[in-house]
Amino acid sequence: MRIHRCLSGILCVVSALAASGCFQSSTLIKLKPDGSGTIEQTLTMTAEAAQQLTALAAMGGDKSKPAASGPNDFFSEQDAKSAVAKMGGGVTYVSSQRIDTPERKGRKALYSFSDIRKLTVQEMSAPPAAGEAGPASGAAREAAMKFNFTQMPGGHSLLTIGMPVPVMPTADMAPPSSPLQNNPQMMEMMKMFLKGLQVDAAIEVDRLIKTNSPYVNGSKVTLLSIDFDRVLADPALLEQMQKAKTLADAKAFLKDSKGFKISLEPELTIEFTGGPR
Repeated sequence: MRIHRCLSGILCVVSALAASGCFQSSTLIKLKPDGSGTIEQTLTMTAEAAQQLTALAAMGGDKSKPAASGPNDFFSEQDAKSAVAKMGGGVTYVSSQRIDTPERKGRKALYSFSDIRKLTVQEMSAPPAAGEAGPASGAAREAAMKFNFTQMPGGHSLLTIGMPVPVMPTADMAPPSSPLQNNPQMMEMMKMFLKGLQVDAAIEVDRLIKTNSPYVNGSKVTLLSIDFDRVLADPALLEQMQKAKTLADAKAFLKDSKGFKISLEPELTIEFTGGPR
């Protein structure tokens, strides 16, 4: 059942991102009425996790490559520039700035694109330097959105987004069948690995006319938003997600969950126009 694969698969895939250490990813696409636009991508992890990854890279890295000398090596300007190759045709690196606070390390990068139909966006991306460790591999690489764009009469534009369905997790990766609220050890383990993990992707247009997405704020449409701190705060909701096998079950879970925003439609549509919002 597609709904069960979607919810279970997302938990499994995003759990893998935790291997990067309290990872947070935010992607904002600003789309113009002619199909061009910009991408703002922010990638961060906790300072402690970045230090741990630096140590691991030094211990087990490729001897033919320079070892990471500090946490910011996982979010270098060169990494931001290299990411263009995975974003599809017509994408250009514009600029980036380092995020370096006592709490978090990372980088915010800005890209421009000429045609959204050529764009490839992985909403579950990982720091380039950590990619070989697994977070950006396997099912996460398959989680790319497909865009179709049409200019309509009257100056309106229509964006259609094919939403990815995560690969069904294997038996050894699937969530446990026993209720999480009755398994304190499993719950604490999940909280430890997923603490601080956030992934979100959104599209912002000039003036929104209509959309079939339930997650709209002004002219911004949320494609995906997962805050695992909020999800794990309620073990009953996790159990509800595990049992979701029908569309009604999934909608009930998403209605109750404050940490998940995921459209269950195979395609999202956004009709918009230019001008002031």
